Amino acid sequence: MVTHTFPLFVRRFTGVGYQAWVLGHEHLASFGESMSDVYSDLSTVLERLLLRGELRDTSAALSWTQRRVELDVRAMQRGRLLTVPMRFTVLLGAREVPKRAKVKGPRQGLKLLVPRLGVEHVLHDERDVDAFAHEVIRHELHLAPLERLLEVAWTGEESVRSVTVTAQYDVRAEA
Repeated sequence: MVTHTFPLFVRRFTGVGYQAWVLGHEHLASFGESMSDVYSDLSTVLERLLLRGELRDTSAALSWTQRRVELDVRAMQRGRLLTVPMRFTVLLGAREVPKRAKVKGPRQGLKLLVPRLGVEHVLHDERDVDAFAHEVIRHELHLAPLERLLEVAWTGEESVRSVTVTAQYDVRAEA
């Protein structure tokens, strides 16, 4: 019996329900009226995939932190330039470093992910995160039609959670 923990990106739609997907495996997603429905659905799918021999290598798993970015984006509407205030959740993924390990200088190789835009980049200096996130979002939405901005607009709470799945397979049999 082996236990795996998978990070989830969760969006809450007020009065409708929850949407969640496994970070790094966006095709593994669920929507439900409650988080328990979503957890149940994803747990079932993840357990079946583990039993089939997929998703077992979690040694490269990232530790995710979340930031909010608020900025003004310019949109085109009927030939006019509009300033639209927007809010995005930006996720930063880093390899977990043991507490005993001595790391000097900035942390290297941060994965920056803007889930609602489906954009990801690698950043090598954590001190540049805020400015880099602003530029990535502005680049992705540069002079986009107003409809595009409405598609990716903030709809409610967003968070990073995890789901733990236990699968009954023999690790020694694989060797």
